[in-house]
Amino acid sequence: DRRHRHRQQHRVARVLAEVPDKRARVAADMLDHSVHVAAFAFGAALAAVTTSVDGDEWLAAVFRFGLVPLFLFSGTFFPVSQLPRALEWVAYATPLWHGVDLCRSLTLGTAEWGLSIVHVVYLTVLGAIGLAVRDRRRRRRLVGPARRGALLGARALDAGDLVAGHVDFISP
Repeated sequence: DRRHRHRQQHRVARVLAEVPDKRARVAADMLDHSVHVAAFAFGAALAAVTTSVDGDEWLAAVFRFGLVPLFLFSGTFFPVSQLPRALEWVAYATPLWHGVDLCRSLTLGTAEWGLSIVHVVYLTVLGAIGLAVRDRRRRRRLVGPARRGALLGARALDAGDLVAGHVDFISP
């Protein structure tokens, strides 16, 4: 349940806030935000994928060939340094490694500003790219059929009509 998880997060935050070290309290606040940045990056990337497919049969492939390898090679369960050099660099390129490393360093109090900023910028840029791709594909899917209808004599629609809510019916 969403409310239960939210309450647990606040309990953890309150416990961490009781720590007398000011640096630890700042890290606890930043930890909450870093989790949201990582979730934004993953959510936007998956939203971009969902706008390019019609059914849900692709979902098993995303989990099998996308998420499972991400967890295995992201440093979540063992250090990335134990991987072969080529896979180590692949792991450094994954968004989950950036999210895990950022959260881990904030939790342990070993965060460095430079690397933390790199993590946040990487995840934010990935999320922004995912949203841009999602919006572009969604606009194509919605406007494309309307433009085909314009070839048959109807008025051509643009994205402004969709945003303003001036579209009553879009034929397939």
